[in-house]
Amino acid sequence: MTRPELLLGPDAAVAGPGGLEVRIRQPWYRSLPLTSVLGVTVAIDGEDVPADAIRLRVNGRSRTFDELAEVWDEVWFIQDEGAVEIAGVERAAGDDVDVSVEIELRFPYIIIDGVGPLTRRTDARRTLSVQENRP
Repeated sequence: MTRPELLLGPDAAVAGPGGLEVRIRQPWYRSLPLTSVLGVTVAIDGEDVPADAIRLRVNGRSRTFDELAEVWDEVWFIQDEGAVEIAGVERAAGDDVDVSVEIELRFPYIIIDGVGPLTRRTDARRTLSVQENRP
């Protein structure tokens, strides 16, 4: 069971330096290696964001999802916020934006016979007021 209420908080939309950022927390009860993040999809105001316009910043480093697949020795701790960086989508602080996020996670310690590691998709949707950039 994942927890969608953890994924997208009320102050998640941030006017970032390279475009809009959506701050997320992983919706699981345990910290996970970054290889467990199989992908994130985002829609802003009903428009799907192209996959090549999305990067995930965790632990202060921004990566593509292809790069995350190789990062087995770094952990995304449940207490830590990640940022989905969205290039080409600009919003100003104070703007309202409708955000939909879906994350797919793999749980390497839960093995299903004949299938492999358990995977789950979790989605959340909220209308948010864009915040000023913050560290």
